[in-house]
Order: sequence, then C-alpha cells, then structure tokens
Amino acid sequence: MDYYVIRKYENRKFYDAAISKTVTLDELVEYSNMENLKILDPNGKDITTETLLLGIGSLFKKRRILGKITKAEFRLVRGFMDHICEVLL
Repeated sequence: MDYYVIRKYENRKFYDAAISKTVTLDELVEYSNMENLKILDPNGKDITTETLLLGIGSLFKKRRILGKITKAEFRLVRGFMDHICEVLL
C-alpha cells in the first residue's frame, strides 16, 4: 500500500509534499479520513495517531464546542476513534 506521507520537521511544521506546502495541525485533522495517511517525525517515526489526537483536541478547544459537536465532527471523531481501536486491538 502506498502511503500519503506528511512530514513533521524540527521546526514543528508539517509538510505535505503532494501539494508542496506546509499544513497546520487543524488541517491535518481533515486528512484523518484517509486510511493510508502517515505522519512521520524528523527521524521517520510514525506519529500519526498522537498527532491526530492532538489536532482533534486542539480543534475542540479552539471552538469551545465540547457540548456542541456537529454531526459531521461527531462522525469524524467516531471514525477516527474506531480506527484507533482497530489498530490498537
């Protein structure tokens, strides 16, 4: 399987080589529906799970919507958490 790779650099920025631009943590959350997504740290270690969890937490904190999750956001979080459970179990 070919992976869609995002690299995190020493300066804490994420780079999407496919579109030749840096992406924010919030933008990375939108990528979470991709089954072939991999986020790699500067040493090549897979940090996909922890990065997306940080992004989801950041998104909720910024929007202050812990009690006001939209249906689309709920589906996104539920799908991501289902994926995490599959990977970990």
